[in-house]
Amino acid sequence: MMSDLLSHATEFVFTPTGTDRSNPDTRHFRVYVRWCGGDTWAVIWMGECWNGTDWEWEPLPSSYDDDFLVRCRFTLEEACRHARSLPDTVMPNGATYAQWQEARAKARAGGQ
Repeated sequence: MMSDLLSHATEFVFTPTGTDRSNPDTRHFRVYVRWCGGDTWAVIWMGECWNGTDWEWEPLPSSYDDDFLVRCRFTLEEACRHARSLPDTVMPNGATYAQWQEARAKARAGGQ
């Protein structure tokens, strides 16, 4: 049953190590793998696409060019391989999830 459902999935979410999507603290650190048609998938974080090396803004579909599609589209296997490690490295507001959790814990301890 699950394999049949997976064949219909169009998006997967990856969260920092040791967390899951039910944890609201991960919302800014979630990396998505989205289906783009055929066997092409994009790795997305906060409106940016992973190009295999770095994040870049995803233009409107009418502005896609061949170079962008070559850089930023992957097979499902490639996209998931990239996306598994990225939630631990993204830095909204200049901190990784681990750094944010550490600062949060220090703030809580200092406030008691």
